[in-house]
Amino acid sequence: MKTNKQDLQEWKELCEWLSTKKGKAAYTDGIDVNQHLLSQEEIFVQMRKWMNENNVLPVFWSSGWGWRLRKDWKERLAKAEELI
Repeated sequence: MKTNKQDLQEWKELCEWLSTKKGKAAYTDGIDVNQHLLSQEEIFVQMRKWMNENNVLPVFWSSGWGWRLRKDWKERLAKAEELI
């Protein structure tokens, strides 16, 4: 499942929020914005799979940190926008 412009805006909001957190990371239960993007619902799992396959997923799961923001998250989101 490919992402769309609305999804990308939500990813940007999530990433901007994560960028303000210690370690640029949070567990899902601590995320205040758009935590559905990181949920296990099939539609979001498929969206993350597409982003990962295209090397544009701006976050990753890290044991001990939870969902962690990649250093190049802005570039990844820009590349994702080019792909949609």
